[in-house]
Order: sequence, then structure tokens, then C-alpha cells
Amino acid sequence: MQQPLVASLLMFFDDRVAKWWKPDAVVFVESVPLGAMGKVLKNQSRDQCGDYYQSA
Repeated sequence: MQQPLVASLLMFFDDRVAKWWKPDAVVFVESVPLGAMGKVLKNQSRDQCGDYYQSA
């Protein structure tokens, strides 16, 4: 069900950004880990999506 949404998101970038800037994949998550100041905790985000990147 998410496949058409992913395709449309990637097509959205086609005419708007350079080819090398376009994301390789789109990953949907339930929530993004935030720190006390409201910033994204990148290390925890990588850990959360680590299984996806290892399987690619």
C-alpha cells in the first residue's frame, strides 16, 4: 500500500532537485526520536532504521 506513495514521493524530487541529491529510498517510521531540545537524535534514528539499511 505504501509503494505508490513512495513512487510519487520520489517522482516529486525528479524536477526539483539534482539527481545526486534525490533520496535512494523512503522509510516510514512511527515516530522520530527527539532530544530534550527538540532536535532529532540521529544516532537513535540510525539504530531504529539499521535493519533496513543492512538488508539493502
